[in-house]
Formats: sequence, structure tokens, C-alpha cells
Amino acid sequence: MRRLSVAALVFLAALNPLFAGETGSISGVIKDSQGGVLPGASVKVSGPQLPAGREATTTRNGVYLFPRLLPGVYRVEATLQGLGTAAREIRVSVDNDAQVDLILNPTVTETVEVVAEAPAVDLKSTEVNFNFTAAALKDLPLARNYSGAFQRIPGLADNGTNTPSAGGSRQENTYLMDGVNITNPGFGTLDFEVNELDIAEFNMKRGAISAEFGRAAGFVANAVSKAGTNTISGSARMEYRAIGLQADPKDKAFGAVPSEYLNPALGVGGPLIKDRVFWYGSARYFKTTTPDRVNRVGTALPDLVSDGRELYGKITAMPTQKHLVNISFRDRPAHTDNAGLGAGTAPSVATNDDSSTRVATASWAFFMTSRSNIELKYLYLKENNESDPVTELGYRPTWDPRNLAAMGLYPDPTQANLSIGAAEYFNRQNYRRQEIKGTFSQYFDLGKTNHQVKLGAGYEFGEEELSRLTNGWGSLANITVSGQPVVRARYYFEQPAQLGQGRTWSAFVQDSMTIGRRLTLNLGVLLNKDEFAQDLEGSGGCPTTFTVPGFSPGGAAPFETDGDRCTFIRFGWKDEIQPRLGLNFNLREGQGDKLYANYGRYYNMDQKSSARSLAPRRIYQYEARFNATTGALISDVPRASTSGKVADPDLKPTYNDEFLAGYATPIGKDWSLDVFYMYRNTKNFIEDVPTKLPDTGPYAAGNLPCNLFVGCQNAEAKRKYQAGTIEINRRMAGRWSANVSYTYSKFEGNVDFDYGYAIFNTSSFIQDGPGTNVQEPNRYGPLRQDRPHVFKVFANVTPFGQLMLGGYLRVQSGTPWNARGRDWEGSTLNNYGTGVAGDLEAPGTHRNPTWTNFDLLASYRFKLGDRSSVNAEARLFNVFNTQTVLSVDSQRYLDLKTVSSPPYFAPYTDPNPLFGTPNSYATPRRLVLSATFAF
Repeated sequence: MRRLSVAALVFLAALNPLFAGETGSISGVIKDSQGGVLPGASVKVSGPQLPAGREATTTRNGVYLFPRLLPGVYRVEATLQGLGTAAREIRVSVDNDAQVDLILNPTVTETVEVVAEAPAVDLKSTEVNFNFTAAALKDLPLARNYSGAFQRIPGLADNGTNTPSAGGSRQENTYLMDGVNITNPGFGTLDFEVNELDIAEFNMKRGAISAEFGRAAGFVANAVSKAGTNTISGSARMEYRAIGLQADPKDKAFGAVPSEYLNPALGVGGPLIKDRVFWYGSARYFKTTTPDRVNRVGTALPDLVSDGRELYGKITAMPTQKHLVNISFRDRPAHTDNAGLGAGTAPSVATNDDSSTRVATASWAFFMTSRSNIELKYLYLKENNESDPVTELGYRPTWDPRNLAAMGLYPDPTQANLSIGAAEYFNRQNYRRQEIKGTFSQYFDLGKTNHQVKLGAGYEFGEEELSRLTNGWGSLANITVSGQPVVRARYYFEQPAQLGQGRTWSAFVQDSMTIGRRLTLNLGVLLNKDEFAQDLEGSGGCPTTFTVPGFSPGGAAPFETDGDRCTFIRFGWKDEIQPRLGLNFNLREGQGDKLYANYGRYYNMDQKSSARSLAPRRIYQYEARFNATTGALISDVPRASTSGKVADPDLKPTYNDEFLAGYATPIGKDWSLDVFYMYRNTKNFIEDVPTKLPDTGPYAAGNLPCNLFVGCQNAEAKRKYQAGTIEINRRMAGRWSANVSYTYSKFEGNVDFDYGYAIFNTSSFIQDGPGTNVQEPNRYGPLRQDRPHVFKVFANVTPFGQLMLGGYLRVQSGTPWNARGRDWEGSTLNNYGTGVAGDLEAPGTHRNPTWTNFDLLASYRFKLGDRSSVNAEARLFNVFNTQTVLSVDSQRYLDLKTVSSPPYFAPYTDPNPLFGTPNSYATPRRLVLSATFAF
């Protein structure tokens, strides 16, 4: 084993790791015909993705390893003088180790060639890991993007691309492209899909995520793009969905209205320098038009039109066996006209939006020896989120109580609080992220143990630039204050843009230790350091005076000023120590099965929105109150929850503890079985809370529960997830394949971040005032994303020739719901029941119907030549047109009457006529046609 110097370790600590890889590996043992290991054997790997090949020499235990291989099929060849040659082909998948053992026999001089798929069970990893090639996805009635790949994950309910997974909210997932983070920095969501022709393979991690791959509390979704080879090849695809090929919704206001979708795309790759430098490029155009929409009172809504284009380029270079370089750039301008409309809005509320994105990446891998390598990565992401109201009302027009629709965004009580007027503000909410990352890997034997050690470190900077200006008087609400009817207006005035900045440093060490032939330990620890800051022009940095009794900056809340920048929360290395302990044991030696178990801690601080939501100085709203009858101005003051915050000096980062155990085994030649149990428990929720009740301010950032502030004392926040999963898989053989999975789970607690729209995971509507308190006894129960039963069946068959038939059956529990009322904030429905609202209900009092859906695919490949073909395809979604109710209107009352003393609410008196009625349905049957030309 080659020892690392102290200087080398210091250098490595300046690098960074936490990227989900875009590569896999091949490892194995070279033996003689008697079963003895062969040290010093020469091993070579080569394939279309590595035409020049790479070479290694076996260790004293006869072991070899080829890391950082792009996904694809490779030939592994071993030779030793006097013992001949043996070879085998194997498929490499992303972040999987393909084990290939070869036997050299002096009596056999010719090459022994065996073509094989990747092993059914990865014996060296405890991660709950799923890999799907582009070819596997195209044979099923699924989208060939993230949302389609999500459906393949056992236990993951169908809730869209921003879906929660395995006890983590949608804001605790991580989305990557080629191993670099394209997750929205502000809200933790996936805001755009990439060109499906770019995708070579998807890798999904649902649990037991190793230290190398970060701290996502939900799942990690990684799409790996194609790379060029020595052969010029590519494909052109046209996908079209016509309005006439879709069934009508049950209700135009609440169902999915038929839309026209057009998506031509092209992807081509080839060599620049044979065997050494390759290129890949793609382009596509996309447009969706949704006409014939209406709101819940039957008013026609303007057509929703979303369109854009996407250009992508990638260079892959292997100038020598020791170097691998990848450089890519993606440009994706996108726009939407008449956005923001739905069943609960008037046409005038529409906005025109810009959601353009640019992503640039660069990576370099250096193979110093056959047993050690280093990789560096850089990412730059810029994401727009801009919207302009279609109806402009001017800035704070003269108040007219008789025409509130001309004053702002107004819930009309005569139309069950239908939003009329206009969008409340002009919004500029743009994001950028920069990351630099690196890992060092060393492979060695120590006695009878084999080690794959990785070290890494890194730095990430995320920033949100936020600028808002009110349209009219902003957002209006009818409330009653001490018996007096009032119209409340919340509006943004002219002020400088706020820069919310989050910085993360990371370091990890990890060892995959194989002991003997049957036991592998996955041991690691991840360390993070986080800083959250705001930069507001003219602010002078942090506040110099604090009005909260008992509060003084310090600890996790340093309040350090640098010009106009204020660093207000800091978690150090010792605050975010995250051990990962995994075990894999080959129960039946040589049979490819394993018992596995894992414990991990994951600190949930990747979302950088805290840099805005918890900032001590920020752009903020004013709250004006007008007499509902006369229009007289009663008050006009800064809104308490937006005008700045302090942070508890004893603040601690939110984390998940996860326990996982399972058994996986091949069954015969083509089948495999995986059974596992997962438990996740979330602690140290961070919330912005009023320092005193009700929310008259100032607000503070504290854990739930906390000691310093009244608003979070005794606020015991809980969230737990438990799930058992069984998956049976049959790989393609005899012209058919299948996958069957079932998950039974419980997702319960009193903190639910998924209200149906983007919110901050450290600034939800919990503890913002009366009616939202987690300590209310009615609040604990099944959370919004609880789906106790999720059953999935995937199957495809080639009955004859080039005809492919594929099917997807999904059965999942419906959404839990309960009667709720408007809370202290007035615009949200988080009052689950107080002493004066006994007919409000606890979570899970009701549940929507079980959702069953069946999709079909039929495709036929017409061969045009040796290397060219046309594939015609039809996908029929929701074959039986079962438009199941997915959600209902849970608002029992329309009014909100507050009083100045506990319980702060007067009885609700205005029933909602739509309470309990459906407000969304499963998407109707639709037919999508496409054709792909491959060459």
C-alpha cells in the first residue's frame, strides 16, 4: 500500500466530494484452475465508451478494480505469462460495482467469452439503489425523463416530479445531471426536465445513501448523459399529443384539460480524435398548449401556452489512459403565457413567466496508478423564476372599497373566495449555484481484507436574488378584528433586491471494506459546515439593536457584518457529524445473495432558502387595514413575519436518523428478490416563529421545541416514516421481463411541508400564529403524502419480430384529508381545530379513494440498414379512463374572525358551499404518438 503524505491529505481536504457519480466500476479476482489467487496478472478493460482501454495489475490477493467507467458494456481481459488469457463482457451501471472473476488455465489458449448483464445483487453496497437504462425505460409506457424514472422506484407514489419519497418532503430530495446538482436552490424542487435523448441511464437512491453522496433526506435522482464514441451515431425523435386523442375530463375546472404537446428532438455523437476525444450534442423544441379551460364558476380562462428550446453540448476526452475529461453546457430558455390560473382564479389573475436555465459543468479524473485516482468537478447553474402580471393595476391606486377587484388579488366571498383582480406582484426570483468538488480514491489490500477508501471535500455557494413590487395593493383578505369587518392588504413597496446566500463546506471519508469472501462493511462519515447570509443594499449588514427580551447574538447566530452582508446562522463541523454504518453479508457463499443493514444520519440543510426566509433584514411587506364599509385607512405598518428575524443562539440543524435492513438474492438465472424495511425520524425542525403570540412580532428562527421564545416553547414537532417493501424482478430473457413491487408504509406527524405549493423547509406555515401550532392535539396524524399501500407491476414482451408491448399497473392509497379552516395568517388553511372550532378535524379523518391506473405501450422497429432504423410508438395512458378523485376542498368555512385574547378566534359562521367536493382528478385517458429515427 502506498502511503499518503500529510501534505497530500491537506491538499485533498481542500477538494470536494459530494457528487453522485456518473460512472460505475468493475472489480474481481483472477484465479488459477485450482482456485488459487493470481497476483501480478495483467487485466485490461475496453469498450465503446473506452476504446483505447485501461490496464491494471492484480494485488497480492489477486484482486483488480477499474473505477470511474461510463455506463455501458465492457470487455474485461486477464492474462498472465504461462497461464493464457480469459475474457468476459459485462454491463456497467451508474454507481454499481460489476463483479467479474476470471480463471486462467494453462491448458486453454483461446479466449473464453461470456456476455452477461450486471449482477442482480450488488454485494458491496448497502444503498437502496435502482438503475434504469434508457433502453429499459423506452420499453414501458413511461416518460423518458425524471418523472418517468420515478415511477420505477418501489414504494414511490405518483405525485409528480417534485414528489416526496421515503419520509422526506419534496424539498429534501436531490436532483442531479451527470452527478452535479440541478435542484432548485430555493425550494428544493426539480424545475425542468432535460432532453430525453441525452439520457443514457438513471440512478435512483432511496435509502442508506453513503457519505460520498451527501445528505438528502428523501432520494437522490441522477440522470447520466450520453457520450460520443468512435462511431457517429444518434437519433431524432418526434413526439406529439393531439387534443383529439385525449378523453374529456369529468370536470373542466378541476380535471386535466386536454392539451396539445409537440416535442421534436435530435441527439448525435461521434469522434473528434479517434480513441481519444469525442463529442455529443442535442437540440429540442417543446410547446404545450392547453385551451378550453374554465374556473369553478364556469368562467373561461385564456389558453395556457408553455414553450422553449434546449441546446446541449458535451466533450469527452481521454488523451491518455491516465486522464478522463468531461465538459458540458446546457442552455434552456422557457416561457409560459397565462400562468397561475386554475379552478380558484379569475382570468385577470394570470401572469407571464420566464423559467430559463443554464447549466455548465466540467470534470477531470486522473488515474495516478491502477489503484489510486482523483476527480475534480465544477458546476455553474443559473435559473430564472420571473413573472409579470397580465393585468396591471398600478402601484397602490386610490383605495376604493366598492371595487376591490381593482385594488389587488381579492378572494370574492360571493364566489366561494374565488381569486379575482390581478396577480399580487411583479416577481424576480432568480437563482444561481456554483460548486467545486473532488474525491481521492485509494484501493489496497491489508492482510486478508480489501479496501476501497475515498476522501473528499468541497464548497457550494447558492444565491437567490429576490425583487418584488406590488401590483395594486397586493394580496387582500376579508377578516374581522374585534367584531369590525376589515379588508387587509399586504403589499411590497419599492426597495432594493435582496441576495440570500448559502455557503456549504463538506468533507467525508469512506471505506468499503471486504473481509474474506462474504462480508463487506460500508463505513463512512460526512461532515458539513453551513453559513446563511443576506446581502441587502444600503442595510449596513446586521441590525445593531435587538428588541427581543433575553436575546443576544452568539452561538449558531453570530450576526456578523461585512458591508451590507449579514451572516446570521452558522453551523460548524462539529454540529453536522453524519456517520454511515453499513453491512453486507453473503448468506449463501457463491450464490450472490446478501443480508444488509445500515444506519445513517442526514442533516437537512441543503436547501438554501433559509438565507432569505430567516434573514434579519430583508425585503418585506407592509400590511394595510381598511374599514370594509367606509374604506378608511385603519393602519399601515410593516408585516411582522416579513420585516426581519432574529435567530436562537442555541439553534441546531434539522436532521433525519435512518435505519434500514433487508435481504436480496438472485432466484435462478433471471429472477431476483429484494425485501427491506426502512425507518426515518426527523428531529430539530427549524421554524420562523413569533417571539410572542399572536404574531405581532418580531419573528425568530428557533427549533421546535425551543426555550428562548414563547412562540416555540412546548412545540413538540414530530415526523416519522416506516415502510416495508418487497420487489421481485425478472430481467429480459425469453423475450419478456417483469417487475413487481409492494410497499406498506406509515408517514405521520404534526409537521407537513407539502401544502401543494412551494414553501421553505425552514419557514413553513407552522407556529406562525394561532391555528397553526403543532401542539394542537388535532394536528398529529397521517401527513399529506402518506400512502399506506403502493403496488406496481411493470412488464414487457416481444411476441414476435420487432414488436414490443409494455404495461404499467399502479394501485396506491388515496390522499388523507380533514376539515380545516383559515388560520391567523388568513390566506392559509392550517387551522385543524381549536376550542371554538370543534367541527374541524384531525389529519387522516378522511381519505380519498384508492387510485388504480393502467398504461400500455406498443412499438415496432423497422430496420432500414445495418445501423439505422425507425421505431414507431404509441403510448396509451389510463387505459380504462379511471378519473379517480385525487383531492377535495377541505375548507369548511370561508370566514375568519379574530379576537385579541385566547383562543384568538371567534366561531366560524360562513360555511364553504364547496367543502368536501372534488377539486382534482386523475388525468383522463390520452394517446401519445412518437417516432424515432436511429442511426
